[in-house]
Amino acid sequence: METPIDLSIVVPAYNAETFLEPLFSSFLAMAGDFSRCEVIVVNDGSTDATPALVKQWIDRGQLPLRLVTTPGLGPGQAREIGARSAQAPWVALVDADEQFSPGWLRAALEFVEHPGEAVGCEGVVEICDRDQISLFTHQTQSLVPGRYLTANLILKRDRVRFYKGYGRRFYFREDSDLAFQLLADGEAIAHSPALRLYHPPLPAVWWKPLRLALRYQYDALLAYRFPRCYWAEVDVHLGIPHLRLLLLLLCSLLQIAGIGFLVKSWGSGDSVWLPLGLLAFSPFLSLAPVLLYVPPQQIRLTQIPPALLVHQLVPLLTLGAWVYGFWRHRGEPRYRPITAESSAASGGSKFPGGG
Repeated sequence: METPIDLSIVVPAYNAETFLEPLFSSFLAMAGDFSRCEVIVVNDGSTDATPALVKQWIDRGQLPLRLVTTPGLGPGQAREIGARSAQAPWVALVDADEQFSPGWLRAALEFVEHPGEAVGCEGVVEICDRDQISLFTHQTQSLVPGRYLTANLILKRDRVRFYKGYGRRFYFREDSDLAFQLLADGEAIAHSPALRLYHPPLPAVWWKPLRLALRYQYDALLAYRFPRCYWAEVDVHLGIPHLRLLLLLLCSLLQIAGIGFLVKSWGSGDSVWLPLGLLAFSPFLSLAPVLLYVPPQQIRLTQIPPALLVHQLVPLLTLGAWVYGFWRHRGEPRYRPITAESSAASGGSKFPGGG
C-alpha cells in the first residue's frame, strides 16, 4: 500500500538553472519522510537549461519530482497551475532561489497533520551567504509574521487562487493579495519559526534597483482591492507601514524640490548650493535601506559612484510607477469577502474575485 502524499511543494522557475541545484540538494539534506511529499517545478517559459536540469534530477530518482510547463504566465499564475496538478491536499509555495533548512520538512508535515482552524501557515525566510551581499545584490528576508510571502507559505490546495490583475514582468504584491483574500474571508493563517528557508543574495546587477522601483505600480491594485489592509499592514518596519516606500517618496520630493530650486536659482543668480545639496543628499537617503544589510567591510569603493547614480533615479521611478499605478488601476473594485450566500451564487467557487 502506497503512503499517501500529504504535501505538494510547488516551485515556479523562470531561468532558474543556477538556483535549482542548491535547492534540490538542500531538500535531500532535510530530515523527514520524503515519501509523504512531492516537488512540482513549474517551468514558466524558461529560455535556459531549467527544464533539462529538472529532467536530469527526475532521471536520478532521488527526489519525488515532477515537471509542469507554462508559457511565461508569471510566478503567481505558475504557482496556481502547479497547485492544480498537486496530489496532496496541502501545497507549500517555495521560490526556486531558496534553500531548505534541515528541519523545514518536519515542521511542514507537523503543521499539515495538526493545522487546527488555519488554512495555511507562514514560514520564515532568512538571508544566508551574507558575505556575498553588496550594494547591488538583492536579498529577501521575512522573520516576523504578517508578510505572507509566497516564498515560504503552506496553504490548502483549493485556497491557492491568485488574482490575475498583477503583472507578469513586474510581479509584485500578488502574495499579499492572496493572503488578504483569505483574511477577509475570515480564514486564519498560522506562523511557524521552525518552517525556515534560506535565501541567498541574488547576483549583483546594476539595473536591478531600477526594475524593483517600476513594480510599485502594483501597490495601487492592492490598495484599491484592500484599502484598510494596504495602508495599515503592508511592509511595516519600526511600527510604520510602508516605511521603505515613504523613504523613497521623500527622496523623490527632495529631488523635485532641488530641480525646481536649481532652475529658479540659475535664472535669478541665487546660490545653487541648496538645490545641489538636496540632489546630492537624496541618493544617500535612497541607499539607506540597502546599507542596513551590507556590512561596511563589504562595501567596494568602485561600486559607490554607480550606486549613487542609480539611486538618484530610483526615487523618481518609484514615485512615477506608484502614481501611474493609481491611474492605471482606477475603477478597480474593492474585494468582497466570501459569504455562504455569495459562494452559492457563484457556484461554490471560493474566490470569485481571484484569478
